[in-house]
Amino acid sequence: MNTYTWLVKHMDAQQDETLRQTYQQIVNTHPTKQKALDIGCGTGYMTHVLKDFDSLKAFDMNQAMVDLTKQRFEQADVFVHDMKTPLNETFDVIMASTDVFNHITSYHAFKQTLSMWFDHVKAGGMLVFDLLNPAYVQAITGHQERLDQTMMWTVEPTGNPLVINHVLDDGNTKHAHRERAYHNDEIKEALSFAHHIEMVEYPERTIYIVKK
Repeated sequence: MNTYTWLVKHMDAQQDETLRQTYQQIVNTHPTKQKALDIGCGTGYMTHVLKDFDSLKAFDMNQAMVDLTKQRFEQADVFVHDMKTPLNETFDVIMASTDVFNHITSYHAFKQTLSMWFDHVKAGGMLVFDLLNPAYVQAITGHQERLDQTMMWTVEPTGNPLVINHVLDDGNTKHAHRERAYHNDEIKEALSFAHHIEMVEYPERTIYIVKK
């Protein structure tokens, strides 16, 4: 069992409704509602933004997350998939919300993944994603929070100020996963393939709207 299987019953409570509304406003600017993809769909909380598309696909690495999203969106094609692996089709809107790409801790893989998914965007379409800001990652290092009577969440340092280790501990077993923030110059270089980029900034993260 990984951290996300364990977190499935807690994840919705950790989500940000303001962030979902912002994504909804961004997606609503797209003139057509034909094909959409949600990368790293989690429980489907953010997938709701794409529910009006004629064709909706969503994937996650975790089977428990996929099963819950399937229950919430019966019309969608939801499946287990690695975000570093391409699909053989294109979409009008591709979304990767709530720091999905921060889970890629190799800069080389990060650059390749952004470029790959932009290649999956149709002409006139958009890739929309957000990234945690380095200052926020540094600020939450050391944070500890009890999620329920048994489970404790701790954000541990790793020796790299841009990388944090999320640890879940029920008193008997620990599970962990890492996230990495990227500096603005790294993101700019990673998005050098794009010519039309818009940003929406929050204290903890920045949303990138990359249009083709």
